[in-house]
Amino acid sequence: SYFSSGGKLYAVYKTSPHTVMEVDGEAVTMMPSTPFPAWRWGEPRGGASPVLVNGEWWHWFHSRYDHGGRARYTTGVYVFEDAPPFRVIRYVPEPIMVADPATNRHDQPGGHNYCETIFTCGAVLRGDRFILSSGEHDRRSLIHGVGREELERRMVRL
Repeated sequence: SYFSSGGKLYAVYKTSPHTVMEVDGEAVTMMPSTPFPAWRWGEPRGGASPVLVNGEWWHWFHSRYDHGGRARYTTGVYVFEDAPPFRVIRYVPEPIMVADPATNRHDQPGGHNYCETIFTCGAVLRGDRFILSSGEHDRRSLIHGVGREELERRMVRL
């Protein structure tokens, strides 16, 4: 998940522990990892490129966990500093979105998917709402709007 800060190119290499790398052509410099908070819904991993909001980066990620013998994906969000090593400073401690098994139907072409998936790939802030693009069940793309103020209320500071 690429982003730029201070005229340099970076990428979130790993979500947990939060690890950012600086990218300079073919050269990569790993920043020291910083802790990611406890997350009960599987391993946090990739997602949308971070969005800079008032000097902080908002990063939308996904995680996968077992739910009744099936894989289920969730979307979460955390905020990190705009300076190396880009330390995580707060997060929403529960998923923002969870795949809905009711939309993973047998009567669709291809039959029932092996997992319940919501996977956020893109994010932008428009006014007071984040607009998220997500894949659902590896079958279709969706656009969601999530209020920034609501997310701020749900955030836990680390």
